[in-house]
Amino acid sequence: GSSAVVVGTAGGRSYSAAQVIVTVPVGVLQRGTIAFTPPLPQRKADAIAALGMGVLDKVVMVFSHRFWEQETGGCHWVTRVTSPPGHWSEFLDISKELGAPCLVALTAGSFAAAQEQRTDAEVTAGVMAALRSVWGQGAPNPTEVHVSRWAANPWSRGAYPHIRPGCPADAFTAMARSLHKKVFFAGDGTHQKYPATVHGAILSGQREADAVLSARHSATAQGVTAGCDTGASNSSRDHSAASTPRAIITLRPPGAGSKNGQKPTETAGNGHKTRSGGGVSFGGYTGDPLKYVGVWAYDRPVVRTEKEQALIDEAYEAGYYTAHRERRERLKARKERAARRRLMGESDVETSEEEEEQ
Repeated sequence: GSSAVVVGTAGGRSYSAAQVIVTVPVGVLQRGTIAFTPPLPQRKADAIAALGMGVLDKVVMVFSHRFWEQETGGCHWVTRVTSPPGHWSEFLDISKELGAPCLVALTAGSFAAAQEQRTDAEVTAGVMAALRSVWGQGAPNPTEVHVSRWAANPWSRGAYPHIRPGCPADAFTAMARSLHKKVFFAGDGTHQKYPATVHGAILSGQREADAVLSARHSATAQGVTAGCDTGASNSSRDHSAASTPRAIITLRPPGAGSKNGQKPTETAGNGHKTRSGGGVSFGGYTGDPLKYVGVWAYDRPVVRTEKEQALIDEAYEAGYYTAHRERRERLKARKERAARRRLMGESDVETSEEEEEQ
């Protein structure tokens, strides 16, 4: 139907669904290998461009025996002072966890990026030279080696997203914003409290799964309707006839960027209006209010778990909770004044909410 999300692949296949969860790393979104039609909102596009995507690679080496055990005393972390700093200076002993003598060499930053251009044999030779500078030439060559190259990997384009200088502090929150309750975003780059972590990625997946279920429920629940602003002025909006736009996501081949290296940008606004079953209007806000139908459906919060904290924070930021709370406080004060008037024998004349606000 016209409200479906269509995902087209570089191989020419297409898939249609009511909702889609995008879980690709920030580095992939930065490369523009996924084209969104219509373009992403400007705030999300700005967050993607502003975030950093760090490089941290590992060289996992299995040996015939733990030649380092006597000097380290079984300590998991093995470090050495290097010049320049950071050139094969950190090693992690995971022998106990793996059940075999194993060291993991860690490298980050520009040095890691340079190592990604070398072969596995060249990288291993550099690591072994560092180890032999500490344990002598008797240190054996590894029997197995695995080298990660997260920056060069077309499915990751980096290891960890991070806030770099000049990046908005709420960039991870902006990354998590859904589009029209159709396209949702998860991953370690979308969790404001635990970014760049495995548990942050897991929590974000649970958050978006719940958001999809909430969107499906709110779309069919009695009394809940949603409309999309197509750009008309407030006076000429017809939300009863509006429909959610068709979203098309195009997956390009790895390494292919957008035209002339340009990142997708927002070219038009996307105001929305929703109404809960209890008659509380959430209209009049910019951003992505459709996302919060499930948060305040039927005039009560239905999302309160820790894993949804980022979503709740966004709702506070957008003003939905504040508007709802202030309205309830006004109504409560109005009822209390009416009760006092009745006790005092005064006329029980109710004033309108608009008069109360004045």
